Amino acid sequence: MSEHPMISTLIDQVLAELERLQYAENSRAGYRRFYTRVLHYAQAQGVTHYSEAFGQQFFETTYQCGWGESLIHTPRKLRHPVRYLASLSDFQLLGTLVRRRPKNQ
Repeated sequence: MSEHPMISTLIDQVLAELERLQYAENSRAGYRRFYTRVLHYAQAQGVTHYSEAFGQQFFETTYQCGWGESLIHTPRKLRHPVRYLASLSDFQLLGTLVRRRPKNQ
């Protein structure tokens, strides 16, 4: 994968991967809503390429919580945003998403 892909391209790829992995529509909708906020923030900051540092900056600015602080004991309300950003980084690095739990068959 490219080191720093365009944010919009990376988001499209992650959403396509979520669909391929058969994530529920409600889960995919949550990802889409969150990523829309990421895109608006990136446009306001003049950032076009995604990096983990950008994701951390977005998180710290949006949630007024340090990235390192949030990962030690993640409050319930921050678990989804942390997961959504981790999904972007995972896909950027690995080219796939790491499932949190195995899908029930």
